[in-house]
Amino acid sequence: MRRIIFFLSCMLATAVQAQRITRDYQNVSLSEALRQLNEEAEDYNISFLYNELEDFRITTSVRRKTVPDAIQQMIGFYPIHMTVEDKEIIVECPQKNVPRYKGVIIDEKGLPVAYANIALLSPQDSTLLTGGISKTKADSSSSLLPQASRHQTLHPSLPASPS
Repeated sequence: MRRIIFFLSCMLATAVQAQRITRDYQNVSLSEALRQLNEEAEDYNISFLYNELEDFRITTSVRRKTVPDAIQQMIGFYPIHMTVEDKEIIVECPQKNVPRYKGVIIDEKGLPVAYANIALLSPQDSTLLTGGISKTKADSSSSLLPQASRHQTLHPSLPASPS
């Protein structure tokens, strides 16, 4: 009888265990990664606007994470918010509706700086308006910031209306 109870306990514990995700993403848009994850997810429905998140590219290795933890790892330091309500996961970028500044950060040799921390400060009182991280590859668009070394504080002139 004890063996039967132990066996049933093990079966119940296995059935209650959350789904674990193991997957590699190499320079994939966050939208595509979430779409793939939503197809694999057994216990969750992932809701997001594809066009809102397609600009964010990820390279990460997810190992044995729950679905919410896997998404949190994929989001990383991007300005993206995730909400979990029961079995519904909502992923959104609250900054997509506000103006976005695009450009290239280059070093003193004219080479793009990957993963540079960017802070946009208010000219009136230097409070943080927004921030981000530069991408790994340079965009061929016009330069937003002048040449600078990695740790220099810059005071660029920004256009009156962001792109």
